[in-house]
Amino acid sequence: MSSKISLFLVLAKVVSQNFCHSSLPPLKTSLAHLHVLLPLKLTFSHQPLLLIPILMTPIKFSTHKVRKVLLQLNTSKSSGPDGIPAIVLKSCAPELTTVLNKHFQLSYNLDIFSSSWKYAHIFPIPKKGDKADPLNCCPIAINSLISKTMETIITK
Repeated sequence: MSSKISLFLVLAKVVSQNFCHSSLPPLKTSLAHLHVLLPLKLTFSHQPLLLIPILMTPIKFSTHKVRKVLLQLNTSKSSGPDGIPAIVLKSCAPELTTVLNKHFQLSYNLDIFSSSWKYAHIFPIPKKGDKADPLNCCPIAINSLISKTMETIITK
């Protein structure tokens, strides 16, 4: 067990020193003018939408499911805003499984999603053309791997 803790501490230290700089050039124009693109109007004819409540089947988390998803994490994926890389979650899966299982089940039962999981790193991926033009970028979001683990279990 102490070797797992030592591995975790070594990996945590490496992660804290592993912040990189963007390879993209700085944007040549401000993103302030993009606010006009944000409010989208959705029109579904002139009839009001009828919303029918759908009850989800209750989800039961288990240590088996949590461990399985943790062990299947792709270690080449980027870590999210929490800075926890997939290799740490995968390597420490036996120790983390019980705690995460309890956290996921409690979070689901109380309808509470951890606020730290609502943050993401947003990276602009340039399309063809001028890489410095903000309108020529497609944003991708890198979320917390722990929240992705919970979402994977819920989806399955």
